[in-house]
Amino acid sequence: MNNTKNGQVPTCFGTVLLPYEGLRNGKILVAVSGGVDSVVLLHLLATSGFTVGVAHCNFKLRPKDSDEDEVFVKEFSGKLGCVFHTISFDTSEYAIRNKISIEMAARDLRYEWFNKIKTGHNYDAIATAHHQSDNAETVLLNLVRGTGLRGLTGMHEHSGIIRPLLRTSKADIISYARANSLFFRTDSSNAENIYSRNIIRNKVIPLLETINPSVLQTMQENADRFSQIYTFYRESVSVKLSELICKTGKKQVVLVDELRCSGQASLLLFEWLQPFGFNQDTIASIASSLEQNKSGNVFRGKACRLTFERGKLVLSPLENKANEFVIENLTGSVTTDFGILSFKTVTPSSLDFSDPFTAYVDKATLSLPITVRPWGTGDYFIPLGMKHRKKISDLFADLKLGVSEKDEIPLLVNADGQIVWVVGYRLSNIFKVKDDSQEIIRITFCKRC
Repeated sequence: MNNTKNGQVPTCFGTVLLPYEGLRNGKILVAVSGGVDSVVLLHLLATSGFTVGVAHCNFKLRPKDSDEDEVFVKEFSGKLGCVFHTISFDTSEYAIRNKISIEMAARDLRYEWFNKIKTGHNYDAIATAHHQSDNAETVLLNLVRGTGLRGLTGMHEHSGIIRPLLRTSKADIISYARANSLFFRTDSSNAENIYSRNIIRNKVIPLLETINPSVLQTMQENADRFSQIYTFYRESVSVKLSELICKTGKKQVVLVDELRCSGQASLLLFEWLQPFGFNQDTIASIASSLEQNKSGNVFRGKACRLTFERGKLVLSPLENKANEFVIENLTGSVTTDFGILSFKTVTPSSLDFSDPFTAYVDKATLSLPITVRPWGTGDYFIPLGMKHRKKISDLFADLKLGVSEKDEIPLLVNADGQIVWVVGYRLSNIFKVKDDSQEIIRITFCKRC
């Protein structure tokens, strides 16, 4: 193998950097742990004419070794003339707090930081040293944990992340390090079978190699084949989902009957909901609930909530409930979390009750400040035309409103705590305009987009 001095790329790495020629005029942030893979990637890029910086994470998982890794990477970066970025994490505490594995915690922490460095220091791409074996491990892990077709395609370059060594074998990486006399650190925990990926690497793959010595290459070829199939699959799924999904503002709505009649309800649910943080078990529960189609059923993902509402599946963002908003006077317009409320004094001759988002109130019954807030359990009022109080929850039930619809309805509340108006639906009988009303306030509501 040729040495990389004077910009010469070793023969077996001759085509590795060809896809990245467009980055020669930019900057690449290389993730370097200190292990042989990332050391080789950094050396290859830095000695091949690319402008690179180094990002090193100290996860504090091996107290002494972790600190020594950091010192080593800093010194190696200096020898290559690379800008060095580093950060330390309390990975164990983060994993416990977020109820995730150490592996997932380290992944979340490093990629969030990598992207901050990329943006803050104007790097054009983040380079990681994932290689052929890593790709095979990922496919196998996805299979064991459960996956759609996408999980069989392995690792990819996306969102500014490049993986130049993805098709390179571990043997070639080690050969490169030896040929160029590169020192590197060895993570002793890689030999411990306490992490899922280590079990795959140390036990499963060697066993598969007894059946097929070229299993890593075969898995790469399979992943490539699945990638091509996935492209056609996604196009077909996207067309079908576009036919089923109706978007209204931030919501996505699917008719249950149409989904059932598609013949692919479970598959379409998975492809629709998985990107919003719904796990397989939750999606399976949703699929099994399709026959029941019971209004009020609620399922939550990481980013959204899915509700069954009168023959519809409604997907809406998980947002904090709107804040209370205090109104100090009854003139002009005010913007709340729900939308814009406008107040104006009008004459009896101008009353028009045709718009549900306009209410007319006897000013003498109001006392400031007025509050705009979400509804809550136990809220009640006396609806227009009635003598007895009614719970807001019962009103919503009578109106057959879904969960997502209820959360978007504001209440206008008097200073004494009495509900003046369930905005857009029902005025309180206490605050109605009477024959002897001296001043009338017109309140209009414009829902936020």
